[in-house]
Amino acid sequence: MKFIPKILIVDDSTVVRQNIIETLKSEKMEFIEAVDGYAAMEILENAEERMENIDLMICDINMPGISGLEVITEKNNIKNYLPYIPVLMITSSNTGEIISEIWKLNVTDILFKPFTSKDLLSKVLSIISTLVNADELIKSSKNSTLIISSSVFQSSFFKKTLEQQVGIQKVDIVNNFSDAWMHIVSSSRKPYDLIFTDWQINEDDCQKFTEKIRNKEDYKNVPVCITMSTLDPAKLNSIANIPLSSVIYKNIAKEDLIFKIKYLFNLKNSYISK
Repeated sequence: MKFIPKILIVDDSTVVRQNIIETLKSEKMEFIEAVDGYAAMEILENAEERMENIDLMICDINMPGISGLEVITEKNNIKNYLPYIPVLMITSSNTGEIISEIWKLNVTDILFKPFTSKDLLSKVLSIISTLVNADELIKSSKNSTLIISSSVFQSSFFKKTLEQQVGIQKVDIVNNFSDAWMHIVSSSRKPYDLIFTDWQINEDDCQKFTEKIRNKEDYKNVPVCITMSTLDPAKLNSIANIPLSSVIYKNIAKEDLIFKIKYLFNLKNSYISK
């Protein structure tokens, strides 16, 4: 039986909800609409009681009554499966303070309004692929990853997770941006499929480095996952302007890291194919 994902769309705008459904309806999904945060919590609690799956939440932040951030906070506090529902947060605000609050809730990704149909479809399909068949896709496609970190512990943790838990065949590690760039421009290497980088190594930050990567034609759709020990609003505001970039805490749990890795690989493939 083919998997038909169930999507909960939480937004107080009827137009936005209908636009999301219109974009996704060709992908054979089921949709549940919540007109505000109160309705969303009622749907989630009923699903928990009846043991009915909700496979993805698409949730707006600014809503009357209960905000999207409060909905996700409550969701994460409910036992059993609700905390593990992936969340695609949508917002018209890209200030560092808002972005910081979003990432603290461990959402899967952020989509900024106004967003294109391609962006919405790519991110949703990537999350669904991660839930269904990410293992087979990753192991069969010989993906490679570059880790840029000055922390030996972090590099080792990420490398073991990538190779042993996700099945990535090639993981390169460097401890500075200069060596990373040499790896990227090497004529003997095919483009990496995913890059993990510390925000700051010595006196260098990754923003200029990532923007430099984006100017290479074969790296425009390569996800860059930026690791931080603290979610500084000013830094996050800068990252919001770097396409296909994501953020994680350095002390991320292994299970969350595994899902994030698979999601980012699928996101790259989704952007290329659409």
